[in-house]
Amino acid sequence: MKTVIIACSMLRDELEKSLAEMHSDIPVVWMEKGLHDKPEHLHRVLQETIDAQQAAEVIALAYGLCGNAVLGLVSKKARLVIPKFDDCIRMLRSIEPEGAPDVDCRCLYFTRGWIDSDKFVLDEIRGYEARYGEKKAAKITNSMLGNYTGVRLIDTGAFDPNKYSVSLRQSASDLGLDFDVVPGSRRVLDKLASGLFDADFCVVEPGRPVTSDDFKRAIR
Repeated sequence: MKTVIIACSMLRDELEKSLAEMHSDIPVVWMEKGLHDKPEHLHRVLQETIDAQQAAEVIALAYGLCGNAVLGLVSKKARLVIPKFDDCIRMLRSIEPEGAPDVDCRCLYFTRGWIDSDKFVLDEIRGYEARYGEKKAAKITNSMLGNYTGVRLIDTGAFDPNKYSVSLRQSASDLGLDFDVVPGSRRVLDKLASGLFDADFCVVEPGRPVTSDDFKRAIR
């Protein structure tokens, strides 16, 4: 079957490494990183991209639920395949099959894809004081990070974490957060690159929209 992958550029390091290691030549359509900011916009752009894949028999999405942005997506001709995870963080932290990803909701998780983004949240926070003044910047930062206790760098094996851990540790310290490097996994992306779609994936037949029922067993 002719397969096409539609992927978030946040996962570019990891998916490209999986494709190389799996010796896969599946073509990839890369989507902008910032689309996550507005799930309704992400949904619209994904649907347009799906509609454009006229020759595909299988369209695999390197996305999770992503704020429910994938719900309602439909392909008239191709089978849709989507990792059965709430988001990319949980997908990359899914170390063991059938096991719940070790994700602490009190921590911010990053890979190089997030850090190198022009909308990297810690870079934005550092600029608040110059833009808003010390008091207002502190208030905004507290409203954003008040429930967080730590920053985690996910080592997916697709980049050198040592190049990022020093600066990320300092940023975390400046914000009063602890820091650690935690292991990640590309096992789901390896299967996506290989076309091996098992229980980690929703498989939606042509003509049927993606529904929340498809994700009922999402590994949270």
